[in-house]
Amino acid sequence: MFAPVQFIEKALKDFEELLTKNLPIPKDSKSNFSKKLALIHCEFNAIHPFREGNGRIIRLFLDMIVVSLEYNPIDYSKSKIDYYLKACQDGMNKDYKKMETLIYKGLKKR
Repeated sequence: MFAPVQFIEKALKDFEELLTKNLPIPKDSKSNFSKKLALIHCEFNAIHPFREGNGRIIRLFLDMIVVSLEYNPIDYSKSKIDYYLKACQDGMNKDYKKMETLIYKGLKKR
C-alpha cells in the first residue's frame, strides 16, 4: 500500500506538485478546504517512508497549514479512530470522501 523505496523520490516530486496545486487558500470554502486537505493527507500517507508515525506527522503537517490560515488545529476527536483508519485505507484507493468528512467535522475558524 505504501510507495516502495525505489519510488519515493519520484513520489515526493509528484507530491510537491500536488501540494502546490492543492494548498488551501484563505478564500476557500470550508468544504473546498476539507477536500484539499483530505487529498494532501491521503497522498502524503501513501509516500511517507515510515510505517509508524505516519498519522501523527501528517496530522501535525495539516495543523500547521490550517493554523497559518486562521483555523484552529483540526479536532480529530469529532470522529472515532476506526473511522479515521478507514478513511486512510480508502484514501489509498483514491477515495477521499471519508477523510474529507472527518476533516470537515474537525475544522473550525479561530
